Amino acid sequence: MRRSFFVLAALSAAWLLPGCAGEVATHGDMVQDDKLARIVPNQSSQRDVLAVLGSPSTVSVLDGQAWYYVGDRRESLAFFKPELLERDMVIVSFDPNGMVTNVEKTEVNKETGVEIVERETPTHGSNLTIVEQFLGNLGRFNNDQPERR
Repeated sequence: MRRSFFVLAALSAAWLLPGCAGEVATHGDMVQDDKLARIVPNQSSQRDVLAVLGSPSTVSVLDGQAWYYVGDRRESLAFFKPELLERDMVIVSFDPNGMVTNVEKTEVNKETGVEIVERETPTHGSNLTIVEQFLGNLGRFNNDQPERR
């Protein structure tokens, strides 16, 4: 009886233990160095970069002359928070003619939190109460005039 209990406990542990194994997941664009070497500043164009690296993760907002390729690898273990193993960012800058001016690869191996700001953005205009809005709209509706579209 005691031996069957230990056998059952060992089989249960062998069955449950693989669930605790870590899993490594890749998110985004982890650009390999051999692909990065194929992009030459002052020779490669945006079309060449698209052919080699694919679509960027994001494009610079103001002028669109920088493409960002961001990727990371994380390990998750059971139900714990995934741990960041590595994060790479490749920035490809272009001139106004669409030719590559600079290629930069950086490793960002820490996570940064976003600080929440409690300020409110001021809006212009007046703050009317619901009663003021209701009274202000009285008399504005006239059925004699044709409807504007």
